[in-house]
Amino acid sequence: MNFFGHSVLAREERDARGFLLGSMLPDFFGMVRARPLALPGGELGDGIAHHLRVDDAFHGAPTFLELVSVTSASLEARGVRRGSARAVGHVGTELVLDLLLAEDRDAVQAYHDALHAELDGLDLAPDAHARLDGLLARLRAFDSPIDPSPRALAKRLESAFSARPRLALDAEAVRAVEEELVTLEERVFSRGRALLDEVRLRMRRG
Repeated sequence: MNFFGHSVLAREERDARGFLLGSMLPDFFGMVRARPLALPGGELGDGIAHHLRVDDAFHGAPTFLELVSVTSASLEARGVRRGSARAVGHVGTELVLDLLLAEDRDAVQAYHDALHAELDGLDLAPDAHARLDGLLARLRAFDSPIDPSPRALAKRLESAFSARPRLALDAEAVRAVEEELVTLEERVFSRGRALLDEVRLRMRRG
């Protein structure tokens, strides 16, 4: 699940800015190549723990696995390499789910509010803290957590995998991904609510 989705599910458990920010921090750490020297306590720490629980439930949810499989197979049929197709199937599904979740304006506002929460007790090296602050500033500048256009999503996926040779997308693959995203959006909008119900159930069961 992408960081915005994490904030949406976190808000269902506790509508507190620090908790929501904490639920997104593991993704932010990866985006800015930061590793905390120690995990924070309080709301941030609780949010980080929630993130891990959600990921465990989400990545094993049958509907998510099916969406990834169908999308990956379709991309392979379009000529995209297997590794790249699997990666896009996984991350692309998460991004398109954000489009569905972003229809809830209250959830988007709560996400924006969380981006302004204090990073109390977060122990990062100064350069890593500066990168995280820069990322948060950039995210605050956008009205929406995600650009809905297939081209923007395809470019985001291209950027995400560019440093990983086995997953990187060439120009032809990017075009195939952009075309596939239209169909993926239909699949996710049709089954996304059921997927979220599966995640909630898996979290309750532990």
